[in-house]
Amino acid sequence: MTSVLSGLTLCAVLAAVVLLVSGVGKAQSDHGVGEALDALGLPGSQLPSGVLSVLPWAEIVLAALLLVVGGVFGIVVASCTVALFCFYLVVIIRAVVTIPDPVDCHCFGDLAPGDIGARTIVRNILLVAVSVLALIAAIDDRRPVVERIIKASAGDLWWWLAAVLTVAVVATVLYRPVDEDAAGNDAEEIADYESVPIPLASATDAEGRTTTLRGLVSQRPALLLFVSPGCVPCETVLTKAPGWMRLLPEVDVRCLVRSEASRQALPESLRPLSLVDEEGSTALVFEVRGYPTAWLLGVDGRVAGGPQRGPANIETMVQDMRVALDDVASELAESGADEVLVD
Repeated sequence: MTSVLSGLTLCAVLAAVVLLVSGVGKAQSDHGVGEALDALGLPGSQLPSGVLSVLPWAEIVLAALLLVVGGVFGIVVASCTVALFCFYLVVIIRAVVTIPDPVDCHCFGDLAPGDIGARTIVRNILLVAVSVLALIAAIDDRRPVVERIIKASAGDLWWWLAAVLTVAVVATVLYRPVDEDAAGNDAEEIADYESVPIPLASATDAEGRTTTLRGLVSQRPALLLFVSPGCVPCETVLTKAPGWMRLLPEVDVRCLVRSEASRQALPESLRPLSLVDEEGSTALVFEVRGYPTAWLLGVDGRVAGGPQRGPANIETMVQDMRVALDDVASELAESGADEVLVD
């Protein structure tokens, strides 16, 4: 193997590290794989749950095989890596071109969040190039990558040093320590939400009147759903929203869209309470980075919860609201019974 091709072993190491980080990130992510695929315009929620749960582990296994197998099987594994990275590149390009709203693909789970864009495309092109070079190295030298590293000549040691440094950099960039006080901070975050006034924002209601969000919740709390009809995750939320209206009769479920045409694309049962944010100012002050996103607004003029992004998280928020309302009703009933007993 020539010195140049020997150095290409670094590409196999890089590809394995990326696959490993991607698989571990997805496995530990709060965002399901199906939800991530839905956000990218793929029918992730329609796939069997067993298939979705296997995907992160398939990446981890592929990363391991890329390092430890050689011969014809090693070439097959390297070819599968090329195919996988090419597939990811096509999916990202398709999403950037066809989805107008910000999309966080969770390509590495929650380890490296961020909206997809031109930078994501460049990154995936580089990953495809890395995997192709790793395949060339596997064809040229049939030994497993681990063996190539162990038996590297002194003249090639700088390649392996570069590999170690690259792994360290990737780990440093992507690693986020787990907050040991996360559970304790949940209560603090809820308190923070309760203390934050509803931003000074306005939207147009179904009757064409411009109204402030604070005015909308003067009598009843509102679950504000920022949606974009046409995106798959939003359609999931819009399908469930009528059920949430029945589940939460004490709360107004309001969909906020960007145009009158989008309002007309909403299910008929959701249009009367829908809002239009034509200039995008409301989405801006609420810092909406992707759709769907939900905020809970209280009658006291303060933010009571949110943001929750994605169908699964919003569904959990709704269920928690129902439990909280039931608890309040139970407490009021008990206090009323106590007053009767005292009288």
